[in-house]
Amino acid sequence: MWRQVDGSVISGRAMSFDVDDLTSKMRENSEQMLDLIIKQSDFGNVKVEREVLLGEPHAEILEISEKENFDLIVMGNRGFSNIKRFFVGSVTQRIISEAKCPVLVIHSDLDD
Repeated sequence: MWRQVDGSVISGRAMSFDVDDLTSKMRENSEQMLDLIIKQSDFGNVKVEREVLLGEPHAEILEISEKENFDLIVMGNRGFSNIKRFFVGSVTQRIISEAKCPVLVIHSDLDD
């Protein structure tokens, strides 16, 4: 596609992709990553199940926790500063305030 901007000519290239194909590939990659984490971790006698969910993270976590009647939700907190948390929001904060079961937050000092 050619456009004229302020007397100069520039070119651009349009990309198209299949949303269903992209979603499928993202799901497949996520499942592979989770399988690797589970394989490399020692959970002792704890039964581990994995499920990849698509959507708004806080809404999906809350929905499945209610549907499956969770006793506890364990989440990480990436240690955002108060200013950064204000701008990017916090999934963990939304889960803490809206979950119907207890939420255990594991704090991480990793900077983003």
